[in-house]
Amino acid sequence: MRSQNKVAVVKWSEHDGLSEVICDELMRRDFEVACFLSIDPIPEEADLVFCFGPYDRWTQVVCQAAQRKANSGLKILHWNTENPPDLRFPWKFNAALGDMRAAFDRLNDSGNCRTRGIISEFPFSFLNQKMHKFRYLGEYRHAYANGWLDLLASSSKIYADLFTKNGLPTCYVPWGTSPKWYAPLDLPRDIDVLWFGKRRTRRRNRLLDQVKDMLCSKDISFYMADDIEHPFIYGEERTHFLNRAKITLNLLPTWYDNAFPYRFHVAAGNRSMVISDPILPHCPEYQPGVHYISASLEKLVNTIRYYLDHQDERELIAENAFRLVTERMTMESSVRSLVGLLHE
Repeated sequence: MRSQNKVAVVKWSEHDGLSEVICDELMRRDFEVACFLSIDPIPEEADLVFCFGPYDRWTQVVCQAAQRKANSGLKILHWNTENPPDLRFPWKFNAALGDMRAAFDRLNDSGNCRTRGIISEFPFSFLNQKMHKFRYLGEYRHAYANGWLDLLASSSKIYADLFTKNGLPTCYVPWGTSPKWYAPLDLPRDIDVLWFGKRRTRRRNRLLDQVKDMLCSKDISFYMADDIEHPFIYGEERTHFLNRAKITLNLLPTWYDNAFPYRFHVAAGNRSMVISDPILPHCPEYQPGVHYISASLEKLVNTIRYYLDHQDERELIAENAFRLVTERMTMESSVRSLVGLLHE
């Protein structure tokens, strides 16, 4: 008999698509589900708080849950889908700076109004908007040290192993695909290469501009939905574009980033082949040359040209990826794994 029947799923914004998808999958498993905004009270009837991301201030959610934990037996599950600080930094450095950044963040919830007023003013207000990757790590360490977390999982095996090795037990649960993210529209593939998303970092911004110039010089059509050349695309509009794109391009914000799954899963679900700059093996399930193509910037344009000219090879890889993300790596299997690990 399952002990947690009523699940409260955090929403990081009013229109949080991932929260809706997680709720759908939990309801498929016969849980009673309620969503709540991260700044609002956790529903009173909840037996389990399901967090992911985080995409805003995480501590205020977990601290609130922890206050009820001792009396109600409330469980807390967090699925980390964000990146910690640069992997080249020593763990002790990351942990120390993370602990300090998390401690500073907790001042936002101080019972002293003067303290809250001070940190809302410059330069402290500036720090409140920075160093989020360090803050996440420090928050996880603080929550674990206080016995609040019943399960910490990560969508990256690299990060799960790194955390566990350094005293922060973390399970690996990879990203999954929702049926809401793809549809067989049978549209003509009239876009050679598609990019969608935020530029976010100087690295990605520089690479996108370089790739755009190189593709244009080769008369390869390149559609950029970056909210600069063209507006961002979401939902049904994104599905429409992916059904038209022969190739979807992935460029990492940082060399160690685990951003690949978000673009890969929606592209693969719509049978648009993904070409990416080299990625770390955050998810061993993704096999280069089988599910996607990896190419350095120097070889990127020639690689794109090759797969545009070799339709059969491109479609085979797209089909392999489609089967991976719709049969094995689904959001249903991710949620099932998370709930199963919690109950173990």
